[in-house]
Amino acid sequence: MLAEAISKEEKKLMQQFPQAEAQPIIAKLNSLVRSLEGNKRHLSIGIFVSPHASRVYYFNYSNPEMQNDDRA
Repeated sequence: MLAEAISKEEKKLMQQFPQAEAQPIIAKLNSLVRSLEGNKRHLSIGIFVSPHASRVYYFNYSNPEMQNDDRA
């Protein structure tokens, strides 16, 4: 599920921004994904990436309304 969400976001970035702007953000995103904690207590994650900052939030709950989909 995570790999599919990352792939969708990479495609969106490449469509909406020049490659020179999108590639550093995609690289930062992939680096964050590789370093995610593998703790089973974390049922949901939020990953925020910008040219200047990045942050991963771990949540101990799962809400069916918070699923990655194409409505956003």
